Amino acid sequence: LAARLADAGVGAEETAAALRALEEEEGDSELTRAWRYARRRRLGPFRSPEERAGRLERDLAALTRRGFPLSVARAVVEAEAADLAQL
Repeated sequence: LAARLADAGVGAEETAAALRALEEEEGDSELTRAWRYARRRRLGPFRSPEERAGRLERDLAALTRRGFPLSVARAVVEAEAADLAQL
C-alpha cells in the first residue's frame, strides 16, 4: 500500500499518517494480520509438523512478499503449536 501511494505521488509523511489511521481503524496489529494470513495460507505453525522444517524459508518469503516485516514474519513462522492456543 505504501509503495502504491508513493507511486501516486503521495509524500512519506502523508503515507505514514494514512497507514497509522488505517491500522487504528482496523484495530488489528501487524502481528495479528500476519497470523491471520498465515492461518489462511497454512504457513508456519499451521503446517503439519512433517512439512514445517523444509518450508521455513518459503513461509518467510510468502509473509514478507505480502508486506510484513521480517521480524513479524519470523515470529509467526517460528511459533510453536502451543502459541496457537493464545489466538
